[in-house]
Order: sequence, then C-alpha cells, then structure tokens
Amino acid sequence: TSNVTEMYSMFHGCKSLTKLDLSKFETSKVTNMKSMFYNCSSIAFVDLSGFNTSNVTNSADMFVGCSNLSEAKVGTGYTLKFLSQPSMTGYSGNWTNSSGTSYAYDAIPSGVADTYKAELATYAITYETNGGSMPNDAPTSYTIKSADIALPTPSLAGSEFLGWYESADFSGDPVTTISAGSTGDKTFYAKWNRSIPSDVKDSGEMGGVTWYITA
Repeated sequence: TSNVTEMYSMFHGCKSLTKLDLSKFETSKVTNMKSMFYNCSSIAFVDLSGFNTSNVTNSADMFVGCSNLSEAKVGTGYTLKFLSQPSMTGYSGNWTNSSGTSYAYDAIPSGVADTYKAELATYAITYETNGGSMPNDAPTSYTIKSADIALPTPSLAGSEFLGWYESADFSGDPVTTISAGSTGDKTFYAKWNRSIPSDVKDSGEMGGVTWYITA
C-alpha cells in the first residue's frame, strides 16, 4: 500500500468483520480516509499502529457506525486525534489508554503510541438504611462486567431485617442480588421489623421503621 493515496470507504459496510490488523499498512501517501470503516458494526478490535496519517486531509465519518469497537491500537504516526465513540450498553462513551487515563473519543492524544479500550460506565449503589448500619465492605459501585453482587445485610438494634426493596414503599419482592450484566444506578431501601417492647403505649411506622412510645 506504499503508493496508495485513497482509502475512501475501503471497508465500508463490512459488517462481518470483528477484528482487523492493519499494522503493516503503509499510509504515508494517503490523503483520503473518509468513511474507511463506515458501518463496520461488528468490529471490536482494530490495529492501526503502523498508520501514518500526516498527509490525510479528509477523515470524515471514518468510524461512523462502528458501534461495537472496544479496543484500538495506534502508533506515533496516528495524528487524527479521534476514534469512534463507544456506544455499547454499559460503556461511558470515552476511551482509556494503557495507563487508565480517560479521553473523549475526539480528544485522543496525537502521535502517541498506545492501546485504547472503551471505558466502562461505573454505576452507583445507594443504600437507604432507614436507621440501620451497613458493614464496612458494602459495595458502592459496579459495572456491566461485574459478577453477581450479593447485597449486604445491615443491622439495627432491636430490629429484624426484612430485606432490600427497590421502592421506598416496599412494594414488590425483596432484592438480594445485583445480577451480572446489570446497568444503571441502583437505590435499595431497607425494611425492618422492630421487636415490640413490653410497655408499649403507642406505635406507628415511618420510612420503613416501626416506632413505639413506651411508659
């Protein structure tokens, strides 16, 4: 490819491609890479480490439609500063380099050899304990790649824990696990059954906690 000047739509619509090693391509004379990988919707990995893009003047839509691209390798000759924007469920839309630094899809460092991976989205886990205490090792976040997460058991003196619920009114069934492959921030509400004191004058319920007035 040492004399090639046009790579316009070279792999356009190659929907069955999942990996592509172009590290041996000689691209120093190429001026047009427009739509080069357009709609390669199954491609997950591309090696562009041998690319020299110093003469490229048109790179529009180069990665448009590469909706599953999750890893890309570039070399010092790659000066285009962009990759596709990761759009897979469970990913943030950014890229991370081999050191873990996060970059927007259109702010990739120019002329730096590195391997970039689509950044996983991190989701928060919030516990509304209704007066209870959580164990110190209670998980507070997860990703789509996390294994099943068993929800921890809180404690509240004089009370029996009845489970975690996904709604503040405790409707539905109690939840015990965040299943692998889940996405989105999670909030769980603790439901309690207090032991009834022997000298109760009055009682009621507020925020999932039963209260008593004693003598």
